[in-house]
Parts: sequence; structure tokens; C-alpha cells
Amino acid sequence: NTGYSYEGSQGDTAYKTNLSSDTAATNPGAQQLTDVFCQASVSSSTAGYASGGRTGSPPSNAVSITQKTTYSSDTLVRLPGANLPERIHFNSGISDGTAGWYWGGHKYPTSYNWTNIYKITYATDAMSTPGAQMTAGVYNASSTNSETAGYNAGGAGDYTNVDKLVFSSEATSSLPAVLPLHGNMYGTAATGTQTAGYWAGGAGTRSDVSKMTWATETAALIPSGFLSQGRNYMFSLGNTTDGYFCGGTPSPARTVDKLDYSTDTSAVSPSLGPSPMKNSSQNIGMGARAKGIPVILQPTATPT
Repeated sequence: NTGYSYEGSQGDTAYKTNLSSDTAATNPGAQQLTDVFCQASVSSSTAGYASGGRTGSPPSNAVSITQKTTYSSDTLVRLPGANLPERIHFNSGISDGTAGWYWGGHKYPTSYNWTNIYKITYATDAMSTPGAQMTAGVYNASSTNSETAGYNAGGAGDYTNVDKLVFSSEATSSLPAVLPLHGNMYGTAATGTQTAGYWAGGAGTRSDVSKMTWATETAALIPSGFLSQGRNYMFSLGNTTDGYFCGGTPSPARTVDKLDYSTDTSAVSPSLGPSPMKNSSQNIGMGARAKGIPVILQPTATPT
């Protein structure tokens, strides 16, 4: 029941957050080998993967590298054989527990609205290009997923459509104007469960939180879940009961808002605020129970 995050804005420090106690500490064994930010992450039940990003302010510093964090040992390694085929940053990721898909982003130097989708298979740590394409390319959007499909929302240009990828068929489709009430969804963060996804924040330092119910693929603002402070460029952590919206800008925004999925209410997490992350803008987060990844939980023991 932990979350892992990597310092943004040209920092390489790794952090591990205990989501049972809401406490965080640096994680030296999983420190990034290359100082990367604006990358995307996906996760299996045993490891997290970060791909793409950039190493400096000019877009020419975009990279294609993939770094893997093994949760049981808190260690990180580079996977040269699993690099993205292109140098991409401001992409996002989704996962069904057996594989992760990266989509969207800015491909340096030719495209700000990249439509290619790349797949990393966890059993082999192999990256491939399945052939599926986004219906419209976006960058600086955010993604989360149900057990069966991934959803990418927002992006530069106040894009309010949602792209959907069905894991079993790798088919994509567009869900027009699903989240129009959220406003400018450039630089949002997303988290979710196997029943719903949540998008928070955005350009103009928005505090909105929108909820999309997977069964109906409809969305609405949830005022009781609004962030305590309007911001964008956040990252998210989560488990099966709570989502965490962390950091962001305007800097230094080191607040962590905790969203209770059962009540759709949020509040600042006192033990995580201010967040220990020094550069907490344009970070990434990952974890074995995050973003609707299928999780098998042990039943609660019956008292005798």
C-alpha cells in the first residue's frame, strides 16, 4: 500500500509514500539514474515504469529512456531495450496490470500532438508499437483507467474530448465533450478506481475535480472534492480507497490533497503537508494499487 514518486523540474530524488499512514520519505535506492521530468508512468503489481520526458528546459532535451522501479526491493534500473521509439515528453500512461500503454505527448522536434501509442509488456519488459492511434493527438493531458480500458482527457488547447483505449482489442475511440464543465484541462492530474476516474486541477490554477463513472462513461464536477488550492502540473498517487493530488504550480505548491473515493470528498493530508518533495512540479507518481489497476485484496480477518 505504497506510492512512488520522482522529483520534477530537473530533480532526481525518489520518494516512497506509505498510503496507510500518509507518511513519505526519500528512497535512495530508487533514485533516478537520469534527471528526467515531464515523463509518463505505468505500473504492474510489482514494478513501475517511467518513459520519455526531458532533461532540461529546451524541448530539444526530450528523451526516450525507460526506467523501472521494483517495489519489493525499492531499486531502479534503466531498460535500454525498452526505450520509446521516439523522444517524447508531456505524454501519459495507462495499465491493465499485464501491460502499460503510453500515448500523447510532444514528439521532438516535429509534433506537439503525437497520436502514436506504445506498449510495454511487463512479463518481458519489451516495448512495442501495437498500431493503435489516438483519435486526436494531445500533449500535457492526463490519464487513468478502469480494469478494461484507459481514458486520456484534456491537454493543450483546452481539449475537452476523452480518448478511450480498450485493453483487450487495443481499439481507440473518442468520447466527445465528456468533461466540458472542467474548463481548461491543460496540466491536470488523474487518479481513479475500477469504478470511476478523477481529474483535478489544470491551467489557470484550477481547483476543479471531475469524476467520470466508467459504467456510464458520464462525468460531473464534484464540489466536495475540489482541491484546497488551485494548481496545475501536479502528480497523483493512489490506492483502492483514496487518491492523492500532490504538488504542482504555482511554486512552491507542496500541498497534498487526499480524495476519499467512498464519499468524493477531499482535504489536505496534514502528515503529507507540506510535501517533502522539494521540486514538486511536473513529477510522476506510480504504485501497485493506483489508477484502477486490478488488485486482489486479502479478505479482512473475522474476529474469533
